[in-house]
Amino acid sequence: MNYKEVLKEHGTDIEVTLLRFCQDEKLYKRFLERFFRGENVERIREIYKDEKYQELEIATHTYKGVCGNLGLSKLQKYFEEIREKIRKENYENLEELIEKALKEKKELGEALEKSRDWY
Repeated sequence: MNYKEVLKEHGTDIEVTLLRFCQDEKLYKRFLERFFRGENVERIREIYKDEKYQELEIATHTYKGVCGNLGLSKLQKYFEEIREKIRKENYENLEELIEKALKEKKELGEALEKSRDWY
């Protein structure tokens, strides 16, 4: 499976997303690589456990935007849902939602690493 097929399997509209990157696949893959190799997203677990909800809202808003730009719609939806729960001060099932988002990020990152045309 190539990287585009992996992304499509996880809900990415690759054609629309590549338009944002002026059809420059190399640039797109570089941004994807930075996102998946970075560990900043995993910090949301720690921020949540420290009950720093304002910081968590800012972080999830940022990740929602990054995921949107990268076309990672499934992750974007998770971060949007987390952010909305925080805004409404509804912390019920928040940890479960965070874990789902982190699991999706991990699984997609691993699938991309295994794709035949990844770096």
